[in-house]
Amino acid sequence: VMQLSQYHPASVARKFTGGETFHQNLKPMFALLTVKTQPQGLPIQIDGETKGRGSLTDLRMAPGSYEVVVEDTCFKKTGERINLKAGDTRNVLIEPKAVIAGLDLSAEDENGNLVEAEAYADGEKLGQVPGRYKVNVCARKLEINKKDGGFGYAQDLQLTEGKVTAIQALIPSKKKPVFRI
Repeated sequence: VMQLSQYHPASVARKFTGGETFHQNLKPMFALLTVKTQPQGLPIQIDGETKGRGSLTDLRMAPGSYEVVVEDTCFKKTGERINLKAGDTRNVLIEPKAVIAGLDLSAEDENGNLVEAEAYADGEKLGQVPGRYKVNVCARKLEINKKDGGFGYAQDLQLTEGKVTAIQALIPSKKKPVFRI
């Protein structure tokens, strides 16, 4: 009888002579589960218990039904129910959608003239200003830079899901940036 923890025992009737090597495949009593998130690094829950962030590899799971969920303040709760049988190898990719807020951006100089600029949220380019943009509710920093490379505007963000925040940036033509909240 060949036995290994978490594997079904196997028995073979055979007579061995010295120096022989014998291999026996044992059937596992568990399933292997790998879970990844996109974007990476999000918290992964299995049946309501947080198991890690971003990637769980080859977790030994008892056969059964499980709820695998990603829940994060910046992304909509997303997951799936899976059924595992002994010997299964399962890969699960969870790609939650971002929780969205809106920005309505404009920029002008000290004389009220529109300024051509580009907007960035947390370092990622949004596009031209003036403009309206959908951004992740967890975006924390807004920058609006003049296209000619001149002085710009920066502001910390506190966004609310489903709401549009209007921001009018005051970008002086030749002096230090002015911050208006």
